[in-house]
Amino acid sequence: MTIAFFLKSRPLKDGRKKVGLQFTFNRYDRPQQLLDIAVNPKFWDKHKSRVTEDHIENEHINRTLAEYKHRIETATTKYENKRLNRDGVVDEVMNRTDNKSVDNYIKTQIRKDIVKDATYDSYVNWWNGFKNMIGQKDRTFKIEDLMVERLYSNAQNIANKKIKAGEITTRTYKNYLSVCQTVLNHAYDNRNVYEKFIIAKKFRKTEIFTKKSKPKHEPWVVYNAIRDLTTIEQWQAVSFWVISFCLRGFLYSDLLMLSDKKVTNKKGEAMVGRQIFNDMYLDTLREKSKIHIFVKIPRDVLRLITMVKYSLVHTKLDKKLNGKTILADINDVLKFYDYDKDTNGSFHKGLWKEINKKTKKFGLVFADARQTFNQSAQRIAVDKETREILLGHIGKRTIEQHYDNYKLPEVVDRVDKAHNDTLEMFKTPTLIKLLMRKLNTLITHNNRLPKWLLMQSGVHKVGREYKVLTGFKDHKPTWTNIESKYKWYFKKDQSKEDGYWSDLETWLDSKNKIHSTVLKNLTENKWVKEAKKQEKELKEANDLSKELAKNGIQYAAN
Repeated sequence: MTIAFFLKSRPLKDGRKKVGLQFTFNRYDRPQQLLDIAVNPKFWDKHKSRVTEDHIENEHINRTLAEYKHRIETATTKYENKRLNRDGVVDEVMNRTDNKSVDNYIKTQIRKDIVKDATYDSYVNWWNGFKNMIGQKDRTFKIEDLMVERLYSNAQNIANKKIKAGEITTRTYKNYLSVCQTVLNHAYDNRNVYEKFIIAKKFRKTEIFTKKSKPKHEPWVVYNAIRDLTTIEQWQAVSFWVISFCLRGFLYSDLLMLSDKKVTNKKGEAMVGRQIFNDMYLDTLREKSKIHIFVKIPRDVLRLITMVKYSLVHTKLDKKLNGKTILADINDVLKFYDYDKDTNGSFHKGLWKEINKKTKKFGLVFADARQTFNQSAQRIAVDKETREILLGHIGKRTIEQHYDNYKLPEVVDRVDKAHNDTLEMFKTPTLIKLLMRKLNTLITHNNRLPKWLLMQSGVHKVGREYKVLTGFKDHKPTWTNIESKYKWYFKKDQSKEDGYWSDLETWLDSKNKIHSTVLKNLTENKWVKEAKKQEKELKEANDLSKELAKNGIQYAAN
């Protein structure tokens, strides 16, 4: 490879000519770059590639040319040592630094290849954390600076001290090194450098292994939160925490991806039609690990999910992203929101941050629901393998990755028992009843909250009205109209279509012309049975709440 100065053949209007550089990599690859320098050809020294002393401003011009010569020498050496490729040489000489600074490389080159906003945010945070850890947060690192073993030797020594002092964890240190390796791999794969550099394994270890100790929560903490919450938004936040626990520690992204499309029966067979009265199973991937997980959704948990979904229609009715509502289709019972988290990372993070902010007020951290579930299972002696299946973890051994089948009937029964026992241990059936009672109390005492939030049936149309069953009074069903501003959402409910439900003809009120002919059937309707069951549970929750208030929070933990 050679790099030489030249003067452009066509002169400018004043007779000067532009100075350029020709890069010769082979006879077919000879790119040229014009510089922001124009000289009088009469005073150009071709052999020395500089102007003579007779040229106007010769000192300034020659100083600028000297800087180019220095970069040419540096780039040539790096190219010969396979530290730069063709494009890297041109960028080096022309002083194009976007891809040279690690910060800029992450923000430009790597950012273009990352689909998930969350992944990009992690890379930026880990890189900044790495610089802070080694005490060089203001230094501008170049990619070649990451190709020096001494950097990682020093980083390891610093990390060991910080880990012992409890300032960082082993996992944090490994994350810092992982972003360094990611930059190196990307630069090599995209031919920004020719040499592949792998951070030695000996630098990836620490003298001691530590991890952040996450607190677990007791049932009474959740009970106190339910007792003390005063708004529908707080009720939603605490309900999301309980749902996360009940679904074996689902995180924000897992909850976002909930959908009827992933529902099966216990045998793993797809379920046809809306099933909201019996237990069902979720056959899906954990969003973080992309590991299959087969989760039972108990009836009471499903009911809570449904009520939270409907409450979001009230609180998030006008919330839009890119001009579209974020509310999920009413016909997808499990789905709360409908947006792409990967391309809307900041929005996704902000939306769920609001929820976490509301639970923190009561001492509940959303991410701790997963840790609390695991520790609750530990406390009742659930073995390690079963807990790994419950949480969607997997080992690195070939047999676990490729041959184990966690949907074998015997395995499903064992995992279901551990799941149910953990829920019972944490008293989630009681907590869900208390949440339903609290929702009823909030709506009863706040006229600004719509009564249809207590809906216990699908939506049906009578004349121009859209109605839902919201309870019973004097053994008679109570129907509630849906206000105009919400109709656009609820009128999409397919349950009002013929054939969607086997007993659809019984969803009637006294205004229907054939009411008298189906009144008898109404008492056998599954929605009515479900509503009466919920009414009974609500009464039990009222009695329980009084008992808890009388005996104190310790009663909830027994």
